[in-house]
Amino acid sequence: MLVSYNIMGDQAHLKIKTLLSQHTHVGVIMSKNPVLDHAAAGLSLYLTLRQIGKQALVISPTAPTAEISRLAGIDNVKTSLDSNEGDLTVSFPYRDGEIEKVSYNLDQENNLLHIIVKAGNKGLLFHEKEIQFKRGIGKIPPLMFFIGVARLTDLGTLFNPDAFKDTTIINIDNRPENQGFGDIVLVSPKFSSISEQVAQLLSQVDVPDLNQDIAQNLLSGISHATKDFQDPKTSYLAFEMAGALMKKGAIRQPTVQKEEKQESSAAFFTSQQQRPQPITPQPRPQTFPKPQFPQPFQPQPVRQPQFPPVQQNQGIQSQQNHQIPPEDWLKPKIYKGPTVL
Repeated sequence: MLVSYNIMGDQAHLKIKTLLSQHTHVGVIMSKNPVLDHAAAGLSLYLTLRQIGKQALVISPTAPTAEISRLAGIDNVKTSLDSNEGDLTVSFPYRDGEIEKVSYNLDQENNLLHIIVKAGNKGLLFHEKEIQFKRGIGKIPPLMFFIGVARLTDLGTLFNPDAFKDTTIINIDNRPENQGFGDIVLVSPKFSSISEQVAQLLSQVDVPDLNQDIAQNLLSGISHATKDFQDPKTSYLAFEMAGALMKKGAIRQPTVQKEEKQESSAAFFTSQQQRPQPITPQPRPQTFPKPQFPQPFQPQPVRQPQFPPVQQNQGIQSQQNHQIPPEDWLKPKIYKGPTVL
């Protein structure tokens, strides 16, 4: 078991600055299935180490998930400590009497090494697909950052105490369940994210100006851990580091997952369906008179006046009402007066 001692605050940052100046080969290990905050912090630290000329590697026991796939440097995450310095082991099934001896020869013309397995009396019964090739762990970096790893057992077979016995371990976490292992322990629940811790660390160890990818990673990690700065536990350092990262070109982006919104909405509607709803009287629909619009003018046919039929007796009576002229009324008249012309 590693013997650890805690170094906090400015003293820890000064010690880390000294260690970075002494070592060229540096590693970053994240926990299995890291959340966005942990992955953003680990990748940002890895990219910064590469930027200052270190031979850095970043490792996680599990392959990256879709949640962190948009972070810069995600393609460089490895799932093992295998390196070119490790031994190569060739394995195949063995049964008594199948193999007589194993030898090798060097083909200098083609630069090939041939491993020869001479068959025994029973012959070689295994198939080519059963042959396994495994590269062993190479030289462990003398300086390792553990990001968001609460317990060493969380790393599974990735962590071997014997292999890390000569390695200086820097433990960075903000969870209270962290066991506090390592040589330098930067663990405190007062921080709302590990990304803000790494951002502060990088500002204290005098690294060159962070590029936009590193700044964006760290801001995304802070935003995710603080629920877009809406979590009441968001620390002052989160706001301070967010402002500094935005000056470097980082852009605030919503990090609330659609799946979380859908799950919360589904839970809300489910609870509403299960809860008995009060019966409220429904108002009667109001009816309104149909609006009257003026009708277009249509000419009506002229009706002929109706007169009562003239009776024959009425005609005779009307004629009797008029005076009958004398018989000589239409005859020429002769003047018979005394006047001489």
